[in-house]
Amino acid sequence: MSSFTLFFLLLVYLVTLSKTIFGGDAGDLVSAIITKGFAHPPGYSLFTLLGIVVNSLNFITISPAGRVTLISIVSTVLSLYFFIKIIKVLFKPKYYSGWILTITVGVLAFNYIIWLYAIVPEVFPLNTLLITSCFYLSILFYKSNKVFYLYILSLIIGLATSHHHTFFLVLPALMFLLWKERRKIRVTIFSLFICLLMFFTGLLPNLQLIIAYNNKAPIIWGNATSLKGIIYILLRQGYGTFTAGSFITNLPIHRFLQLKNLFLFILSDFTFLGIIAFAAAFIYYYKSTNKHLKLLLTAVLINIVSFGPFFFFYANFPLSGSFFFATMERFLHGFYFFLAIFIYFGLWVIYDLIKKILNILIKNLFLKKFSLFVVSIFFLIYPFGQLARNIRPILALKNNNFAENLGRDVLTFTKPPSIILLSQDTVLFDTQYIYFSQPRFQKNKIIIHANKLLTDFYGPVLSSQYPQLKLGLKKGNRIEKLIEINKNRFNIYSNEKYPLPNLANYLWVPQGILYKLEKKSAISNTSTEQILDFFWKNYFNMGIEQQVINNNPIFKNLFTADILRAYSIAHQNTAYFYLEQKKLEKALGHINTSIILKPDDLDNNFLLSKYYEIAGDCLNSQMAIEKALAESTDSLYINQLKDIADNCYQKESEKNKMRQKIKSYQQNAKIKLKSF
Repeated sequence: MSSFTLFFLLLVYLVTLSKTIFGGDAGDLVSAIITKGFAHPPGYSLFTLLGIVVNSLNFITISPAGRVTLISIVSTVLSLYFFIKIIKVLFKPKYYSGWILTITVGVLAFNYIIWLYAIVPEVFPLNTLLITSCFYLSILFYKSNKVFYLYILSLIIGLATSHHHTFFLVLPALMFLLWKERRKIRVTIFSLFICLLMFFTGLLPNLQLIIAYNNKAPIIWGNATSLKGIIYILLRQGYGTFTAGSFITNLPIHRFLQLKNLFLFILSDFTFLGIIAFAAAFIYYYKSTNKHLKLLLTAVLINIVSFGPFFFFYANFPLSGSFFFATMERFLHGFYFFLAIFIYFGLWVIYDLIKKILNILIKNLFLKKFSLFVVSIFFLIYPFGQLARNIRPILALKNNNFAENLGRDVLTFTKPPSIILLSQDTVLFDTQYIYFSQPRFQKNKIIIHANKLLTDFYGPVLSSQYPQLKLGLKKGNRIEKLIEINKNRFNIYSNEKYPLPNLANYLWVPQGILYKLEKKSAISNTSTEQILDFFWKNYFNMGIEQQVINNNPIFKNLFTADILRAYSIAHQNTAYFYLEQKKLEKALGHINTSIILKPDDLDNNFLLSKYYEIAGDCLNSQMAIEKALAESTDSLYINQLKDIADNCYQKESEKNKMRQKIKSYQQNAKIKLKSF
C-alpha cells in the first residue's frame, strides 16, 4: 500500500511539475547551477552539485529549471518514504493503521507548502529529506544500538552541513535519544574514527565553493579561499545564521506575532481537522503510561518545537509583504513533516475511539463492519479536501511564465551595449535566470548584482566575465565609481535610483521596469514618453493586471505574487513622470493599474493625491494622502499635505486647518523621506 501511494504521488508531482522558475530564490539557485557557481549563503553545495549533474542530462528535454525541479520531486517523495518508516517504527503494532497512515500521507503530500515546493526548484525538500532520514536513523540506533546506524547518521549530518544550516535544528532530538541510551552505547576508537570519516566525507560537496570561486563563476556569493570564508558562507554570517537578514526588528511583540502567524499557517494548511487531530494526539501522549512510546514522541515534540515555535520566534521574519511571508512559509516544510506525525497519531486516536463507540452501540456484526467502513471512507474527505483546495494554484504554476517574462522585460528593453545594475531579489534572480539560460540575451549586455559591488570578491568575477568593463572598485561609492568610468561607453540601466553626488549633470529616467542614466542636457521628455509608451504596449507580461482582477489562483503563490510589486513600482514611476508633464489622463491610467497590482501600497495614495492636486481637486487630494497618513507618517506623505496647504487651498482658514493637521502628523513622524 505504501509503495503504491508513493508511486501515485510521484506521478502527481511529475504531472504538475512547473517548467520554469516561479519567483523567490529559484532564479538564483538555477543560475548558480547553470554557471557552476554557488547561490546565496549558505551556498547549498550539495543541492548545486546534484543540480549540475541533473542539468547535464540533455536527454531530459525540459528547461534547466524543470530539470532542477526533479531534485525537489525526488526529495519530497523520499521524505514521504522516511515519514512512513518513522510512523511504522514509532507506532507498530499497537498504534498502527495502514489506512490512517495512507490518509495522513495524502494530507501531507497535498498540503499546499509540501506540494508547492515539490514542483518548483527549491532547496527545502532536500533539506527535509536529510532531516527525516537523520531522525529515522536516530530512532533505529536508539532501538538497536547498532553502530552501523551511527556511521550512516554521521554521513548524513555531513551532507546536511553541505546543504542547509537549519538542518541543525534536528540535533536536539537526536541528542535527546542518544542521552537516553548513553549507558548502552559502546563507542570504540575505531567506530569514532569511522564516524568522523563519514562526517568529513559528507562535507566534500563544499569543495564546490572553492572550485566555483577559483573558476570565477559568474554566480558566487562569497570568498571561498579560506576556511574562515567557507564557514562565513555556510553559517550565513552576512545575514545572521538563523535570521532572514539584518533588516529584522527586535521588538518583543513582533517575535510573539511570529507564533500567531505560525498558528495561522498551520490552520490554513492543515485546517481545523489537523488542529483537532494534533490536540487528540497530545492529550493521549500526555496521559499515556507507555514509557517507550512517550519517550519517542517526546523526541518528535522536540523537533516540532525546534522547527516551529523556537525557530520562528528567533528568526523573527518581517510581518509585511508577500515576499517576506513567502520567505517565512518555506521554513514550514520540515516542520510540517514532524507535525504530521502527531496528526497521524491524533487521527488514529479518533478512529480508535469511534471504533470503540461502534463496538458498544452496534451489536450486529455486519452493521458494525459496515459502519466502520463508512467511517473509514469518511476519513478520505481530509486528504481529498487538501487536494481540492490546492490543485488550482498548483496547476496555475505549470506553464506560467510571469517570472521569466519579468526577466525578459528587463533585458529586452535595454539598448546595447549596456550595463544593467540590479538589486531586489525578485527582479535580480528572475533576470539572472533568463540571462544565463538563454545566451542570446547576453549579447552586448552586462548584468551586475549592484549590492555585490560593496564586497571584495565580486570585482575579480566581473573582470573575468566582462574584460571590457572598467571597475575602479577601490574605496568610496563603488556603484557611483563604476557608473562614472563606464557612462560614456555603455548605456547604463538600473532598477534603483542610486545617488550620484559626483554626477550632478545626470539623472535617472524611467523606462519601464528600469531607469536609464541620462545626461540632463540630452533628456527629451517627448523621447522618454515614446519609450514608456512603447514599453507598456509591448512588455511580455501584458495583461498581468487583468489576471489579478480575474483572481488567477497563481497569486496564492506568494513569491509569484511579489512579481506584481515590480510592475506596480514601474507603473508608479511612469505615472510620476506623466504627472510632472501634466499629462493627467495617462498618469491616472498607470496609478489605477498600480492600485490593481498592489492595492496596499501607500505610494499609490501619494500619486493619487498628486493627481487630484494638479487637477485642482484639493479635497480629494487631501483625502487620498490622509488615507496614507492613517497608516504611515512618512515624511513624503507629510510633505504632500504641506504642498496641498501651500499650493492648492486658497482660503487662509483652510490653510490654517491643514497646518494644524500637519503639525499633528509631524509629531508622530518616524520614517525617513522617500524619493521617487
